Amino acid sequence: MGLGVTHLPVRHTAIYVIGGSWEINLLGEVIRPYTTKKQVRVQGHAAVTRVSPCRLKLDLWNVSFSDWQGSEEAMVETWVTVNGGSVGAVCSPLPTVSRHSAHLHSLARSVASAVLNVVPALGAHPVTASEVQFNTSDEHGHCATKYQLMQASPVGREVLRTKNLATCTPRDAGLKPLSVLTDNVTLSCHHVYEGSVGDETLHHVRCQQTLTLSSVAAMDSSLTLSLLQFHPFRPTSLNHGPLHEVNLGMEMMSSLTKQDQITKAYSLLSQMCEELSQRVTSKAALLYPDLVDVLQHLDQETLMRQYQEVNSGRLCPNHQKLRGVFSGALRDSSASTAAAAKCSLILSGLVRSSSSWALSLVNVKQPSTETLHGLLATDHWEASEVLGIATMARHASCKNGDDNCLVMEAARRIAHRLSGKLNSCSEVDHHHQVLIAIRGLANMRHYGREVELKLQTCGGNERAADSTRVAAIAALGRGPCSSQVLNWLKWKVLNETLSSELRITAFQSLWQCSEKEAKAAAILITQRNSDPQGIIGKVKQSKMGVLVKSYANDFLSDSKTNEDTRQFSRHLLANLTALLGLQDTYLFTDVVFQDSFLPRSIALNLSSPLLKHVGGSIQFGSRLENLENVLQAVFGPNGLARGSVEMWLSTLIEKIEQMFATASQDFIQSHERSKRSYALSDVVQLLNRVQHSAVTELQGWISAGLGEQECVFLPYAFDPMALHWEELITSWFDDLLETTYSSLINSNAELTTAWAEVDEQVVVWSVLGTPVEVWQREGGLISLAASSKVNLLSLLTNPYTSTLNIGLGPSMGVYSRLGMSINSLPGRIVVTSTTQAAASIDVSAVLALQGSDHIDLRIDLPDSSFHGYSVQATHSLETPDDNERNHEEEASDIHESQDTSNGAQDDDRSSCDEDDDILSGIGEKVWDNEIGGKLVTKRYCSRGLETALGIKSGQVKQWVVGQQEAAFRSLGYLHKREGITGYKILISWKNPGRKSFFLDMSIEAEGLYQDYRAGIVVGLTYSPHITFKVQCHSKEYSASTEVSLVNDPNLKRIDGHVRYQRIHYGLKAELLMVQDGGHMSVKPRLVVSYPGVQEDALLEGYFARYFSDKVTSVTVDVYTEGSLKAYLDAALKGRVAVDHQQNSGGKLDGELSWDARGDPSSALTLSSALQLPQVGSPLQIRFETGSQMDLSFSQKNFSVMTDFYLHLPAGDRHNLSVAAKGILSDELSEARLNLHADSPVSQEMVFLAHVIKKESEDASNLNFKLQTSSEAKYWEMFSSEVKGEWNGKQIDGAVEVDWGDVAVILNMSGLYEIIDNKHHLAASSELRVPSLAAWHQLKSSIEGTLSNEQNPSSFKLIKTVMQVIQTVMVEKDYKEVFSSQGHLTVHPPEMTGELSISHDGKFASRQLYNMEGKFTGQEVEMRVVGTVDGEPVRATVHYIHSKEVKIHASYRSEDYFSLSVTTQLQDFLIGTIGERGPAYSLSTEGQLVVLGQRTKMSHQLSFSDTRASSFFKLDPLQGKPFMV
Repeated sequence: MGLGVTHLPVRHTAIYVIGGSWEINLLGEVIRPYTTKKQVRVQGHAAVTRVSPCRLKLDLWNVSFSDWQGSEEAMVETWVTVNGGSVGAVCSPLPTVSRHSAHLHSLARSVASAVLNVVPALGAHPVTASEVQFNTSDEHGHCATKYQLMQASPVGREVLRTKNLATCTPRDAGLKPLSVLTDNVTLSCHHVYEGSVGDETLHHVRCQQTLTLSSVAAMDSSLTLSLLQFHPFRPTSLNHGPLHEVNLGMEMMSSLTKQDQITKAYSLLSQMCEELSQRVTSKAALLYPDLVDVLQHLDQETLMRQYQEVNSGRLCPNHQKLRGVFSGALRDSSASTAAAAKCSLILSGLVRSSSSWALSLVNVKQPSTETLHGLLATDHWEASEVLGIATMARHASCKNGDDNCLVMEAARRIAHRLSGKLNSCSEVDHHHQVLIAIRGLANMRHYGREVELKLQTCGGNERAADSTRVAAIAALGRGPCSSQVLNWLKWKVLNETLSSELRITAFQSLWQCSEKEAKAAAILITQRNSDPQGIIGKVKQSKMGVLVKSYANDFLSDSKTNEDTRQFSRHLLANLTALLGLQDTYLFTDVVFQDSFLPRSIALNLSSPLLKHVGGSIQFGSRLENLENVLQAVFGPNGLARGSVEMWLSTLIEKIEQMFATASQDFIQSHERSKRSYALSDVVQLLNRVQHSAVTELQGWISAGLGEQECVFLPYAFDPMALHWEELITSWFDDLLETTYSSLINSNAELTTAWAEVDEQVVVWSVLGTPVEVWQREGGLISLAASSKVNLLSLLTNPYTSTLNIGLGPSMGVYSRLGMSINSLPGRIVVTSTTQAAASIDVSAVLALQGSDHIDLRIDLPDSSFHGYSVQATHSLETPDDNERNHEEEASDIHESQDTSNGAQDDDRSSCDEDDDILSGIGEKVWDNEIGGKLVTKRYCSRGLETALGIKSGQVKQWVVGQQEAAFRSLGYLHKREGITGYKILISWKNPGRKSFFLDMSIEAEGLYQDYRAGIVVGLTYSPHITFKVQCHSKEYSASTEVSLVNDPNLKRIDGHVRYQRIHYGLKAELLMVQDGGHMSVKPRLVVSYPGVQEDALLEGYFARYFSDKVTSVTVDVYTEGSLKAYLDAALKGRVAVDHQQNSGGKLDGELSWDARGDPSSALTLSSALQLPQVGSPLQIRFETGSQMDLSFSQKNFSVMTDFYLHLPAGDRHNLSVAAKGILSDELSEARLNLHADSPVSQEMVFLAHVIKKESEDASNLNFKLQTSSEAKYWEMFSSEVKGEWNGKQIDGAVEVDWGDVAVILNMSGLYEIIDNKHHLAASSELRVPSLAAWHQLKSSIEGTLSNEQNPSSFKLIKTVMQVIQTVMVEKDYKEVFSSQGHLTVHPPEMTGELSISHDGKFASRQLYNMEGKFTGQEVEMRVVGTVDGEPVRATVHYIHSKEVKIHASYRSEDYFSLSVTTQLQDFLIGTIGERGPAYSLSTEGQLVVLGQRTKMSHQLSFSDTRASSFFKLDPLQGKPFMV
């Protein structure tokens, strides 16, 4: 790899003209403001001097930004270090830089990046590759960069450099890549060099960058460098003073001062306090991400002070909601200062529950020394604290790249502190703490060789518990993985004296360290046999060997096993992409067995792009040891239980129920618990006996992680046989009753929390050096206020006459904000898409139990509370200058979205007009026109609840479109009528005889309007028949429905009725069945009822079936009745009998008649007589019919033959026979159909169809043959045969048709294959008709290549090359040959092609065409140059979207034949502009030249909402002008 600037010799200067621009566009189709884009242009000059091999000096002057009117520096000097394709430090000779000079320094860095080329020899000679890829580093991070040689010649070449910025890795540790927010970001630079390789000059550079945040914004930037001069470097221009590195990120990003940040934080807390005073509002939800963001910039002291002020009530004394919100914001803040504040608060004991805060430390990407100082000072640790602190320490790094800074020293102290616990890895008393320390070291990963040795010691210590050894071995796989660790892990994997669990864990760790080494070990495991030992050793090692072998097999793609996977360790992979269609989603499952029928551990790992905000994956794991010993000792074949598991569980449940009843009685009599004994002696004695007969201590853990970082670890170790279950259960019951009593007797609780589910922000640089921020924030707030009051003693003593007072007030708000901003010189240009929603309800209730079948409930919706929801979506483009307007970019579709938003409104408009007053009284308001522009408000009212219960249900929808902001809001609410104090709900139920159930619910208003009421009655009877009834009634309406189902042996009936007010509809369908031996009869009946008619029978009839060993008969008689008869008067009658006298077939006889009564022409009878009545007087003809059918089936063969004859009274006889035979198998399928007809009308005719299909390993063959023949004079012999063969790549086919004297023969052949991602296609055909006099042969062939390519800019390119197209026609006396050959290559944005056509024979001709063109989304340009029999032909087409179309063509010369047409579109706008309708105009000018004669054409067409006009002129036309 070269130095990147070899095209610029040392001590030489190249002066370039700078040009470029960036543009940001607001996306979205539903609603947008009038201004949707902002563009800034840049121009100036740059002198690039290569002072030394790795240092560039760039001088920029006369640089202007189109959006900057402030002061400018005449010239700015910038120094940049380069190394290969990497751009390093940016320095300035001045110690401080202004905002304007900082932008110029950043532009200078972009110029340096643009001129880099690390492969100067690309395309230097034929053997050099035309495409290479290197890893480079610049302001965009560490990226894979592709260099492509686009064109090469002896005097110059063109090189394209591309990179996908979404795949770049950030330079600074802890920062996330751009791919977490978008994958649509590309950068490409086109270099034009002049001169030979090694002595060339970079003459032109054009870089283009595209960044798209889906449905939000798109940013495009470009930079152009054009060479002005190239000369040796002048030493007098050097500045020999000191250079100062410039932090461009800090200098160019807009930021507030420390005091401003503190003021902003207090302002946000004040606003949150106000918004949360009653409930969670959507505005409060939207303020939360701003609060999280501002906490990132505060120091530790300020954060701790604000925490204490919020918790003490000094900032917001009226409620508790702000406390939970601030605690959540501090938790979600990932700044090192916030982490230090949380750690200090935890250590000082000011935080009651610190688990969530401790776990949030994993998100701190750049911890400071203060953050890591003083942690883990105590001897007893919680797992959440250790996991969070260790992960935070893992992210520690030095700014200069080495490991000898204070923050790394603090991280090493934490690792040393954790590893100190490993000295006690074999001590039982320290078991949990050792496990927690090991898990912390696994999260920390970078812990050094000393810690590795301690982990190896614990993993190999046979005195340590298996769980400790497993954890230590697993931690080694997540560490540095030194060569000593790799060898140690391989030894553990191959050591057959170890347990299978330890060996599999070692294999997993080895796989994480080195897949190559793990696969080598897996091959050794699966191929070798165990060494001979004693019998016990053989059995044990064989069992463990199989367990390890089955697991290792899963990592070898070519291995197969037929073992029972239910009993062996496995590594399983579920491809959810194939199963569910989820992109790149996989579920890995590890199941480890340890010589038992139960798995020792199970681990799940789900990876998916959908989890990119949490590290890309989620893990769950669990481990349980010795459970099989307990189960075997108790319930095994020789267990002590002497019974089934179900029996012991039922006994235990019964005893627990007795204990609860006794505890309740004791609680009622006295609050002081006296020592009691319950009858669990049988279970207790059993557990004691098991304890002495087996190892029954259960050990294990439960874990969960995100992004390969463990977040939850819960170890446990206890002996269930040694626990005093009687005392534990008794104590638990007492605590439950005491807690329930204290919480319900008179309790008021309020819980508020907030969360930031997604908080991502990434900075990327445009090709002009302007910083671009992209962010996504999602989360919400939730609050739950609850109160209760109950007499628990009364509830326990007399539960059927108790009263419970409860209050519930949940509210929730969520937010989603996506945006993109550009830090331009005047300030930030911000594009955002925000969605916020909130919902709340406030309910108070009094519940009274009245006996065992009655509940009295009184509820109220307080007038002062908001009961409803609010949803708002906003799209905005904010610029530093609010007075700037871009009226040309008005979005016409805004008005369309507003015009189509009309909904059905209630006729009573006065009730909707009260929305403003109602909403103002409950803390909401309807928008006014605050942002300017157009405001549309729609109100919707529903009268259903208001009519029934006096509860108004309303909805307000608003659209507002301003110059730079557009928003949509939907607000729905419930509000009871003034004067109503609440609602009383009565609920009663009955269950008589346990065969039916009745539920009665009613609700009525209390207060001034007690006539508002509604009710519902539900009844269900399920024996002997099923009946379901529902009745609903309100103040003005009533409705009911009833459904019954009868399922008796002799009666099947479904009956349904629906009533609304006085309107009734019903449906009854029944089948009455009678069965006696072989005779069964069914009477169907269909009856409906509707207003005015109580019963209308639509269908009645009779079905009968008789069956015996010899005969089966079916009789049917169905007819229409009632109102249906008026529309369809029809009857279906018939009888069909089947005679079972033959084993291979049978005889079918009978008749079936369809009689549409009243329409003789529609009557039809099929039997031994066919009746064909005509309109008026029916004509009846009697005739005889007969038929015979033979059926034969075997495993692979089938045969069907039937004969049918018809004998008319006149004596004519018609015969028809059909025969079908065939073979069905995997290799051969054959079918033959023969039809023979003999009739005085048609004479004898024969049809034959024959199909054969053969399958083999190499090919598939198909043969189809069809023949017809007849003795009739009008019929000519016809036969056709089709043959085909396909072998996966090539297909051959032939078709031959003979019809009388004409024969047609067609032969075809084709080839299709994919080689190196290219689709190769070839086909040829030949058609011969020997009987034609003019010609008898036609040949055609085609060959082509189609390739799909993917370039680094992520555009899908389709490259097509059609190589040969040839058609040959041969006549009898001479040969006419027409052939064509060409190729077409499409490589966006360019395409080229070539086509040659030749015709030999009477009219010989030669034609040659070359085509080239470019196309983008807005412009297409195409040029064709060629010759026709040596005469030149030219044609060009140029199209600019919605602006202009130009066409020019000529033959021989411009005066011989030429055509020019230009069409321009003016004021071309579709849609509605203000109050105007659609308007556009276009004008066309053209000229036609034929043999020197010129004819000009002009046409103008215009449309508006009131007028249309057209003007057309030809001059001259036959010597005179022509106008229309």
